[in-house]
Amino acid sequence: MSEHLSDQLNLAGYIDHTLLAPLATDREVEVLCLEAIAWGCKAVCIQPKWVTHARSYLEGSAVSLASVLDFPFGACDQAIRLKMAEQLVIDGCEELDFVLPLSLVVQEDWPNLYKELKAILQLAGNRARTKAIIEVSLFSPEQVAEAALVCAQVGVSMVKTSTGIINTRPTSVEDITLLRNTLSDYPEVGIKASGGIKTKEQALKMIEAGATRLGTSATKQILELQ
Repeated sequence: MSEHLSDQLNLAGYIDHTLLAPLATDREVEVLCLEAIAWGCKAVCIQPKWVTHARSYLEGSAVSLASVLDFPFGACDQAIRLKMAEQLVIDGCEELDFVLPLSLVVQEDWPNLYKELKAILQLAGNRARTKAIIEVSLFSPEQVAEAALVCAQVGVSMVKTSTGIINTRPTSVEDITLLRNTLSDYPEVGIKASGGIKTKEQALKMIEAGATRLGTSATKQILELQ
C-alpha cells in the first residue's frame, strides 16, 4: 500500500523541513530555506532567532515560515508565551509550533489548558496557523486524547506529536492513529507527525495513518535525493 501511495503523493509537500539544532548557523538556515524551495517542501521550521533571516530567502516562494514557541518544555508563564508569539508574528512567522503547557496535561487540568490555548489563538488570529505540540510519549493515551480534544475545541490548525527534543521515543503510527480517531469529529484539524521520522517508509506510513504534515530534519533522506 505504501508503494502505491508513494506514486500518488507529492511527498515533499507534506514536509516541514526542520532545523532546530541550538548550534545552527545563519548559513545552515540559508541552505535549509533554499533546499525547501528547490524540493517543494510545505514549510521550514526553525528557532525564533532565525525567523527574520529566513524570511528574506522565503519571500515570494510557496514555502511557509514556521517557528517554535515555548520550546521544548512548555514551561513559560502565559504572559511570556504571548509576548513570544506576538514577536514571531511581527517578524513574519506564518505558522506557530507551540508546546502545550505540559504541566497542565499531566495534571489533567483541561479547563486551564483551554484558557491558555485560547489566548494564543486569539493573539494569532488569522495572521498565523497554530500547531499545538502535545509531546505524546510523555503521557498516557487517555491524556493525549483529551489534550487533543481540547486543542480541537479551541480551534488549533494542527496537533503535533513531538518536539523531537524531550520525547522518550520516536513518534509511532499508533500515535497518529490515536490522534486521528480522537479527532474524527474535527476533520479540519490537521495532524503533524514529528520526532524520529527518518525514512520514506516511515513517512508514508504516517500519512497512511492520518498525518497531514511531517516534521523532519531528514528531508533529503526521506525524498531519496542524491
